[in-house]
Amino acid sequence: MSRISSNTYFHFTKFENLIGILEHNFYPRYCSECTYTSDGNTINFSFPIVCFCDIPLSQISNHIKHYGNYGIGLSKEWVLRNRLNPIIYLQKQSYLSKKLELVLNSNWESVNALPIKQLLDDRDALIYLLMHIKPYEGMQIRNGNKESIRFYDEREWRYIPDISRLEDEELHLLTEKYSDEQIKRKNDLLKEYPLKFEPNDIKYIIIKSENERKDVIKKISEIKSSKSYSFEDIQLLTSKIITVEQINEDF
Repeated sequence: MSRISSNTYFHFTKFENLIGILEHNFYPRYCSECTYTSDGNTINFSFPIVCFCDIPLSQISNHIKHYGNYGIGLSKEWVLRNRLNPIIYLQKQSYLSKKLELVLNSNWESVNALPIKQLLDDRDALIYLLMHIKPYEGMQIRNGNKESIRFYDEREWRYIPDISRLEDEELHLLTEKYSDEQIKRKNDLLKEYPLKFEPNDIKYIIIKSENERKDVIKKISEIKSSKSYSFEDIQLLTSKIITVEQINEDF
C-alpha cells in the first residue's frame, strides 16, 4: 500500500546551495510569508526558516519542478531530534482563521509598536505560532511568474531557531520596511544558528542527472577537510546519491 507520508524529509534547492549545505549544515534564511484574514486582507512578515517537505519519493516529482533538482533527505529520527514541526495550513474562511483574527486584531498593532526586546518577553508565543502558519492556498511568485498554489500539498515541516536565543534586537521578525541589502546582512548573522546533521542522518542526496554524479562525488570529497569527514563518511555520503531521472523512472 502506498504511503501518504514519508520517513524521509526533503529540502530541495539549487546545486550550489546543496553543496553549501553539505559543507556547512543548514543556515536559516529569511522567508517572506503572509497570513490571511477572513476579509481577504494579509499580514506580511519575514522570519528565519529552513523548510522540509514530507512527501514520498513516488509523489515528489511536481515538488522538485518548483523547488529545484537538487536536494537532501534527512531521516525522521533526525527531524524529531531537532524538534521540527509540521506547519498549520489555514483556510481563511475557517473557524480557526476567525479565532486567529480575533487574537491578531487585539494584539498585532501593539506587537508592531513594542520594542523588540519587550516583544520577546511578552509576545513570544504569538509570534512563534504565526511562524508555523501558512495559507491553505494562495499566490506565489515562481520563476518571475505569479501562480496559484495549494500550499497544503507541500506537507511542510519547519525549523525556526529558538527566538529567545537570537541576540540581535530585530533578528527574529522582519516587516516589509527592510531592504534586500538589510535582509542579506541579517541572513549573514543567522550563520550563528545552524541546523546540524551528521552523515548517518542523510538518507538521500538528490542531483539532476547521472552526468553530474562524478562532479558531485568530487565536491563531497573536497568537503572532507572542512567537516572532518572520514573516508568512511565520504563513502557513505556518495552511496546516498540518486538522480531526478531515477526518481521519475523508478519511484
